[in-house]
Amino acid sequence: MRFPLNTLPLVVLFSVPALAQNPREPQQLDSGTTAPPSYTPKVDSAKDLTAVVFKDSNNHIFVTVSTGQGKNYSSPARIDDDATGANKYLSEKALKVCGDNIYVVWRDERNGSDDDVYFTVSTDGGNTWLPNVRIDKGFPAGQAPVRGVRMDCNNDNIAIVVCVEDPTTGDEEVKLITSPDAGSSFRPPVDASPQNGLSDHDEIDVKVGDNNEGNIVIVTDVLGINTVLDTVFDAGSGLITALGTGISTLANSLGKKATGGDAVIDDEDGQDDLGMHVVAAAWLMDDAPGGGPDELWVNVSLDGGVTWLGDQQIGGYLAGIDDVDSPDILVRADGTILVTWEDNRSGLDEIYVAVSTDFGFTWLESQVSVSGGGFPQLAGNDDDYVAITFTGRGFPEIPEMAYSRDGGITWNVGVNVGGGMTGDADYHEIAYNNLYDNFICIWLSDDFGINNLYAGGMRCQTLSPVGVFTAGAPVSFLVREFGISEAGGAFQVVVSSVPGNIVIPGDGRDTGLGSSNLLVQSSNSPALAGQISGIGDGSTATVNFPSTIPVGTILHCIAVSHSGGSFFSITDVVTVPVQ
Repeated sequence: MRFPLNTLPLVVLFSVPALAQNPREPQQLDSGTTAPPSYTPKVDSAKDLTAVVFKDSNNHIFVTVSTGQGKNYSSPARIDDDATGANKYLSEKALKVCGDNIYVVWRDERNGSDDDVYFTVSTDGGNTWLPNVRIDKGFPAGQAPVRGVRMDCNNDNIAIVVCVEDPTTGDEEVKLITSPDAGSSFRPPVDASPQNGLSDHDEIDVKVGDNNEGNIVIVTDVLGINTVLDTVFDAGSGLITALGTGISTLANSLGKKATGGDAVIDDEDGQDDLGMHVVAAAWLMDDAPGGGPDELWVNVSLDGGVTWLGDQQIGGYLAGIDDVDSPDILVRADGTILVTWEDNRSGLDEIYVAVSTDFGFTWLESQVSVSGGGFPQLAGNDDDYVAITFTGRGFPEIPEMAYSRDGGITWNVGVNVGGGMTGDADYHEIAYNNLYDNFICIWLSDDFGINNLYAGGMRCQTLSPVGVFTAGAPVSFLVREFGISEAGGAFQVVVSSVPGNIVIPGDGRDTGLGSSNLLVQSSNSPALAGQISGIGDGSTATVNFPSTIPVGTILHCIAVSHSGGSFFSITDVVTVPVQ
């Protein structure tokens, strides 16, 4: 039997920090473009590459790139080659970073008001881009409007899912188009739903796992009765292996209506070395004939989508009374499942998250917003760190990020990642970089009367100098908020008198420190070492600051956790002036 979450108590697990966190100073990304950005920018990050895609009000599409840290970005490069200025639209999952490849897909009206799907790729980290390719949607160019497009990838294997309306019948069809060679060629479209030509497909999403096994979740309406389907495919071969398995029994019942507006899927291969392939899907559903407030439903598969454990309602709201919006779902590498949403149970939309460590059998729920919030998104995966980004706290809204250092069990209250910005924030997006344990946020804000695109973010783990760094004065360093799995390990503070790009030995991560005598001395100094406590904090010894470092020197400092010769999380660089 499956237990709905609303049988469990709501747990609000805020860990209020004693010291302020260190969100990065926001950077404007659209400088140099001739028109302001508009609508749905996207961000993705993997290994040592971050990319941001956005559309400006001239219907030009741009990409800017950074390292995995997401701290310094290139000038925006226009990637569409349309000379007509036709309307273009960036959908969810319009951007994916896989190795050195950056894939972008969008809807485009250059061939007529019945839009087509276009694609381009950079195989050198964003330095150059191949000419735009029109993706075969199963109908001629400029005929049959596209209702939705989603994309995912595993290295060179790309999967694009398109929902297109048949202009002769008005029914919608879901098509799968795959590429085995990083977008150099695409296979012909194949039907991804058994109800193609018979129904209205309200929502689609796609996920490709590390073993190339992919899943497509579809919310579909046949004669006014909706259902939720999962299609399993192999991204390497492009073949469908299971077409349209039903994953919602209640949505098939008379009077049950799975609403369009949100359906999301995520997966993780080989969970916990047990050979499982965990897939989880979330969607919204009306639970009353004729419509009503939405509910959040989730289903889980342990075999890659071949069989499903059973759909269940998630959330401590009052079903049929309170309204749910904007779900997102994440499956971590250890099989932990997280789902976030907003609902109005308190009279104000707030952000909630639920986590299950037993494949959806039980759930623990937390509230992560204060004074309102909307449009939450989850990010994180392999490590302890998980975050939710959202906009909130009334008008003008601010970009916020709540985070967890234990895989989603406990959460910190939302942090304003917009710094001192005063404009109204919209389209807040987030990506997580596994290499740097780093969250990258982007958003639009109208501080100067028009929307501009900004990037920020933070690492959970932080370093704080303590004291006045002047000759003979007592000084020390504090570390905070390291991941829970690093508790009990050691940390080392490393200091340089210059910035630079010295890397962590063995893994190539950029520390942000330059080569100097101080760098060598500090990396081996017992006075700058310490232990990480059970809650992720620690302190170095207090020492008298030496007189050998000249006044006016700017110290560049990081902390890195380590154990048994391996290095783990590192902090952002903190600068300290010598007085």
